[in-house]
Amino acid sequence: MAEPQPAGSAKRGPHFITPCMGRTSRVTPSSGALVRGLYSRPGVADGDLFVAAGTQLYRVSTAWAATALGPLQGAAGTVLFDNIGSNLIALAGGSIYQWDSTNGLRVSTDEDTPMNAYTLASLGDRALSSAEGSDQFDWSDTGSAVSWPASGFATSGRQPDEILNQTVLGGDLWHFGSNSTQLWRAVGGDDADAFDILSVTLDRGIIGRDAIAKLCAKYDDDYWAIILRASPIAKSRRLWRR
Repeated sequence: MAEPQPAGSAKRGPHFITPCMGRTSRVTPSSGALVRGLYSRPGVADGDLFVAAGTQLYRVSTAWAATALGPLQGAAGTVLFDNIGSNLIALAGGSIYQWDSTNGLRVSTDEDTPMNAYTLASLGDRALSSAEGSDQFDWSDTGSAVSWPASGFATSGRQPDEILNQTVLGGDLWHFGSNSTQLWRAVGGDDADAFDILSVTLDRGIIGRDAIAKLCAKYDDDYWAIILRASPIAKSRRLWRR
């Protein structure tokens, strides 16, 4: 379980690991290192917990033993995680990584990898990312986050908007921007035609990249918390009432 940092606690990162109800075990991957991100999913490394702490990525077993897997870019800032099949993918310090049991931890050095990558998602067996401040998103080759095709990118000509977050909801790719939300879908095919925009565009954006989080999954439903920007209409109404 990850808990928010207590107020006034300068020695902890944005989150720290604490036992769930009924558990008494704790783990400190690296003494003094800030926890930058957590990830666990069935089918990825037997469901073990991955922890980004300081400049290292760790794998934590069900026996609470932490094993260092390799270095990550930066020493602070949130690390984003996802997976392509059984392979873990991560975004740290603007660089994109992949870990698998065969090749270990690798960073993408492909010249077509988004520079200063800011978002991360996975759909259609591809990694998806966008550069900070950009309305263009890129996708990787099938099954790999360290190989990116030169033709694998797209932008929305319908309503250009900086992409702040990419999240897969209900099998569709949601682009949350600063002023709008747009939906894309994976259509397969060649690298240049792997994704297509849907007709749905919402005139509401989010306040920042980390303003969306999955709360829980129950039966076949997922529950999310999303902090949206106030709509222009709402702002106008407030001004009018004054």
